[in-house]
Amino acid sequence: MRKHLLLFTINYPYGHYEPFIGLEMPFLSQGFERISIFPMSGSGPMRKVPANVTVEPPIWDSQRSRYKFYLLQLAKFRTWSLFWPEAVSLSWRQKRVHIGLIYRVLLWSMYRTALERSPAVRKVLGAPSEVVAYSYWGHVPDLAIPLLAKADVPCAVRYHRVDLYEHAMETGSYLSRNSQYFPWREEIASAAAMNLFISEHGLAYFQEKWPGGLTSNFAVNRLGVPDRGQTPPRMAGDTSLTIVSCSNVFPVKRVHLIAALVRALAKHTRVSWHHFGGGDFTEVNSVLEKEVPNLEVKLWGQTDNLEVMEFYRQNHVDIFVNLSLSEGVPVSIMEAMSFGIPVIATAVDGTPEAVIDGETGLLVSLDEAQDSERLAERVLQALSPGGELARAAPRKIWQARYHSASNSGELIDILQSMQARSC
Repeated sequence: MRKHLLLFTINYPYGHYEPFIGLEMPFLSQGFERISIFPMSGSGPMRKVPANVTVEPPIWDSQRSRYKFYLLQLAKFRTWSLFWPEAVSLSWRQKRVHIGLIYRVLLWSMYRTALERSPAVRKVLGAPSEVVAYSYWGHVPDLAIPLLAKADVPCAVRYHRVDLYEHAMETGSYLSRNSQYFPWREEIASAAAMNLFISEHGLAYFQEKWPGGLTSNFAVNRLGVPDRGQTPPRMAGDTSLTIVSCSNVFPVKRVHLIAALVRALAKHTRVSWHHFGGGDFTEVNSVLEKEVPNLEVKLWGQTDNLEVMEFYRQNHVDIFVNLSLSEGVPVSIMEAMSFGIPVIATAVDGTPEAVIDGETGLLVSLDEAQDSERLAERVLQALSPGGELARAAPRKIWQARYHSASNSGELIDILQSMQARSC
């Protein structure tokens, strides 16, 4: 049995992102004698980790140190020896290459050089027999996997959304939209002893896009959330709707469409909308600038996950809404399901594996989500007796697919049973 886990992350345990890793950490810390976390970035406050977990020095911890990192990597021969073959191969395959793609290859060449030569990886290479390596993401944090695999370290890579789907940044900046390319994808997937996907959809997408990267070394291992209770029943005589959404306010999340939906619903009944998550609310506020008598809105901003869970425990919630353009399988949807809250969500990527009409909620198309009046009519119909939302029993599907105890236990079994796969 391997006793030491080297976990690659982007920020965790720093800052507020990657909260879902924190949900797995109590289980991982029981499955391994010790865990070393190697984050790319060390910006933000450090979250509490179990006693047998240590945090390796990050590649950078401030914007200034990040720029210094770039300058140092540009001066290294390894960076350019990685960059030129990949850039030439990319140019030959695509015939015409956007500057964004060249930028991506250069950036990833710098990251790969830094990860391969990091103290954390060097320590593992010095004593590989006790270690399992696990990259929580299928992009930058997994770039040292081929090197570790050559040293007979069993490696696992996990794929979600932005690290998997080439369309995941379609609402990003000009450079982001034109740099959706994953250098060394098939090399890394082939080197990994196991490639893990959080949805069946994600696995099928990978197999179609990069068939040479997977042979038999793949599995679907879903994310999960613990049982923290159920939302209380509606108070007698209360006919209002309490609607919750939870995400950062990025273009891909289309939170302004949720604002439009609650406005449309408020024309028919009293609505209270609570949104948890920070970001730029300009577009949301423009939808809400004209007051609607039956609508109460609370934009909570960045909120600790435990506070959101406490809100679900203390307040009856009728519907959870997610109208994103792209998703893996949102942890926020799993959390709502675990509390018995029906979900309205767009039928994108892996979401339909969690949101099932009449079982956990109501699926809508991307186009339907943009027509708030028609969607409101459908939602009201789904809430009527016998409708999809009225008959939904979300906890049943959560228990079967997204319970953290069983999914994390399965993950530990996978990590402990892996055999090194040299590339």
